[in-house]
Amino acid sequence: MTIHFGIYPSVGYCTYFDESKRRSIDLKTRPVNFNEIEKIALMFEEIKSKINGKLGYVCICLFENYGNEIRKNFIECGLKNGFENIEIINLETAIYLNAMSQINYKPLNGNVIWIQYSEYFFVWEINNQKAKFCGMWNADSSRLNELQKIVDESKLNKRVDVVLYHTKIAESNMRKMSECQCFYSVYDYWYSEGSLLKARIIAGDSELTHLETTYFLSRTFSLKIGNNVITSFQKTQQLPIFYTTTINKDPKNDTLKVVR
Repeated sequence: MTIHFGIYPSVGYCTYFDESKRRSIDLKTRPVNFNEIEKIALMFEEIKSKINGKLGYVCICLFENYGNEIRKNFIECGLKNGFENIEIINLETAIYLNAMSQINYKPLNGNVIWIQYSEYFFVWEINNQKAKFCGMWNADSSRLNELQKIVDESKLNKRVDVVLYHTKIAESNMRKMSECQCFYSVYDYWYSEGSLLKARIIAGDSELTHLETTYFLSRTFSLKIGNNVITSFQKTQQLPIFYTTTINKDPKNDTLKVVR
């Protein structure tokens, strides 16, 4: 039996899927913070010691403050410990997957989905059967003007179709915006549960194909040579990025830097 995993290292949450019982199981493991690269190997070893079965796919949810070096180490260390594949996602994707998996609704192309997260709404749009992250906005659902601001600034030219919430919202205001459907979802293990769902999707679980998401940048960054900014890429930019340009060669400044 192959076992897939979702991990949220920041607090030491791990969720794995029991194929025989068709359910997910939560367990605690040692936390790995953004500056604790030395703990990664111990984390994977601890997870392996608690599991009986073939190690499958792993998806890890990391905040943007986890740099490239520690991200590479998660991947290298996981593969070295016998896991079949290692994927990394951001919290927005983990939240979307976990929330959408709790409701009996399969999104359609063109659907706009809002997910309440604390005082924010995360906005997603379905394109080519995949959810694309459009951004996040601070809004009070009791204020129609703040909800309208999300519609205007998201530039989707359409109203919301589905709203998922975890604390009380003004559903009547939502429905004044459009004839949307509102669903309640819970927080427990959102990041590791959402990561597990991504691992299962990548592994080819046919039950979850309707939850596929695109990949995007979690933060803005620029390419620089010396003091000259060559180009910048904004948060929510879709991945992978293909960019070409021509620059004048300068032997004094010939190093391309990625600046966050």
